[in-house]
Amino acid sequence: MAYTSTPARSRAIAVETLVAVFNGRSLDDALPHDADPFARALVYGVLRHRTRLEALLTPLMAKPAQPGTPLQALLLSGIYQLLDMDTADHAALNETVNACALLDLSGVRGLVNAILRRVQREHPALVAALPDDPVVQHSHPHWMVRDITRDWGAQANAVLAAGNQQGPMTLRVNARKLSRDAALEQLAAAGHPGRAVVGLPDAIVLDPARLGKVQHGLRRLGLNAELLLSDAADVRRWWDGTPFDRILIDAPCSGTGVIRRHPDIKWLRRDTDLKALGDTQARL
Repeated sequence: MAYTSTPARSRAIAVETLVAVFNGRSLDDALPHDADPFARALVYGVLRHRTRLEALLTPLMAKPAQPGTPLQALLLSGIYQLLDMDTADHAALNETVNACALLDLSGVRGLVNAILRRVQREHPALVAALPDDPVVQHSHPHWMVRDITRDWGAQANAVLAAGNQQGPMTLRVNARKLSRDAALEQLAAAGHPGRAVVGLPDAIVLDPARLGKVQHGLRRLGLNAELLLSDAADVRRWWDGTPFDRILIDAPCSGTGVIRRHPDIKWLRRDTDLKALGDTQARL
């Protein structure tokens, strides 16, 4: 559903999306397709730094906000704006408070205002008091920090930090249509500057953007493919017996390698998921 974008509405959309993700929905499913760039940046930022933001919020409340509620999500988003976004303090404060009316939280406007003003005044001391714990500092769940520390040793902190960075968009140029240099020129002319990738002659790295659907991409590239929706492991349902030259499987996985693009993975995935995913890969 389309909506009129206003500063308070952008923040309300971000809060509604965060609540949905905190309660188990994927970010791709929860974030409205027409959400404005500010709302998107706010959602991604809070998800990337959720544990650190929660640790900052906890000592500011006599009674902790219930996890996954609109109040908690609103406060986390306000703190993120004040500490991590290039947003004027007065806008972060006023518009976050104004969003209360859009979220059925008018009764806690005073509380929200008081907490955010305290963050504004005391943030150096609040940040300095955070635990020196990678779970908090890098905002990853305990089990993920445990496994990454085990597997990467001295490099673990760098791996965790990289997971909170915004990932670039990398494109592969269809060399049958145009050269990489020509593609770079066309993109720059359209307001989407990119850069070449050393060692990959057909690759271009861009500002983040959403990819179109598979069929749209095929048409744009002048390619054809038969698209089927089925269980790949249930071969009898979709295969007519004609041999394939090659089969490329994009198997379901934990997604932990793309956390910086999909920060909701940190909060939706469980360590118990890994064996089930491995079993599925083996079945495929």
